[in-house]
Amino acid sequence: MANLKNYNSVVLLFCFSALLLTACISDDVGEDTDGLTQAGFPEVTTRTVATSDQGTSVEAGGTVVNTGGSAIIARGVCWSTQPNPSIENETTMEGTGEGPFVSSVTGLEPNTRYYLRAYATNKNGTNYGGEVDFFTAKIYRGNVVLSSQEEVDSFGAEEYLTIIGNVFIGKNGGSNITNLSALSNLNQIRGDFTIGTYDKGNPLLTNLNGLEYLALIDTYFLNDFIPKNLIISYNENLENVDALNGLGYFNGDLRIYSNDKLKNLNGLSRLTTAKRISISGNDALENINGLENITKVDFLLIGDNPMLTNLNGLRNLPDVIQDISIVRNESLSDISALSNVTRVKYNLIITECPEINSLDVFNKITIIGARLVLIDLGITNLDSFQLLESLGTEVSEPEVGYGAYLAMTLTLSDNRNLRDFCGLKELLGTDFAKLIDIQRNAYNPSREDIVADNCKNI
Repeated sequence: MANLKNYNSVVLLFCFSALLLTACISDDVGEDTDGLTQAGFPEVTTRTVATSDQGTSVEAGGTVVNTGGSAIIARGVCWSTQPNPSIENETTMEGTGEGPFVSSVTGLEPNTRYYLRAYATNKNGTNYGGEVDFFTAKIYRGNVVLSSQEEVDSFGAEEYLTIIGNVFIGKNGGSNITNLSALSNLNQIRGDFTIGTYDKGNPLLTNLNGLEYLALIDTYFLNDFIPKNLIISYNENLENVDALNGLGYFNGDLRIYSNDKLKNLNGLSRLTTAKRISISGNDALENINGLENITKVDFLLIGDNPMLTNLNGLRNLPDVIQDISIVRNESLSDISALSNVTRVKYNLIITECPEINSLDVFNKITIIGARLVLIDLGITNLDSFQLLESLGTEVSEPEVGYGAYLAMTLTLSDNRNLRDFCGLKELLGTDFAKLIDIQRNAYNPSREDIVADNCKNI
């Protein structure tokens, strides 16, 4: 479909508006410079077009608003894949006379852009209404489950442009899917998009080639306020997500986990928003630079990525974030990309990242609503929290299954080099942070010690 790639990811879906376009005159009758109907010729307007799910027919029409003083002997619509269609192209015939008419246009090619005009003819000649253009998007309504290569190829052969429903690619225990090239027409998913499952989803899939045209993952109904998610999980040989470089509209949860050979997220460079970002259990992941254009996110989890050394892809995060959890990234040493953050509404949790030797990145933080948890880090002091003026105002009972440390407001433990707690002196001299757990650090002062200036042992 030569015209498919010209579509800029906006599909015209069931436009039943009664808006009419101003009439104009074809070159055949000599349109004047003011765009007025030449005397003696009919005046006709074109109605907007309503497309069908199969992309092979539309409902169109128009209105003869002035006969030009002579009987209307023909009226209808004409269309072409090129602008300014005329009665020399494909046409419908909708009788005679003045007033509105409806045309059923059939035999169209799916996923193709067309141009259409209403026309009316009297004894003096033919005049045309304003031009409308439309795209014959082929739409699938319902959830799609593709658990084998045969199913991927069969569904792809239908050339659907939009899916209104959730899409699942994979199979528990492992599918035989090796490529997604058959899905090259797919432009919009109006639902969740999951590649993989919870157990060996697609062990033979090494890339996502075929999804280059995917531009949008979002809701469909205006009253559906639940963000739609992108989940890529348990694809043990997936090396990259480069084919998603056309995905620009998305605001749900981004979950990428347990993809053993995934090295980077470069294919996600057009994303700007996400509700939650969860990047975890990717053994070969070296960087997350593909997230560098994200400027809005509420919840952030970076965990169990043993090769990850920095968070540079998060340098444009907002100053206020709901929750930050950075856990069990054994090579992670540089978290300076989080320097924009000044307020965390709930938890700031950094645990089991022994190569993190400094938390200076947080020297602008003034509020942490629930918990500050620092466990098994390489830090020597807490000077970066000198501006922290509020901690624990949003604490509630931890959910079942959470670690015991979440019952505390402030947890500082197993930091082998931590000897200086003076950065928390001002905070602990207030009523904030009532529940404190300080143990197994190089120095373990009490709250009273810290407030009384016995806050370091160097």
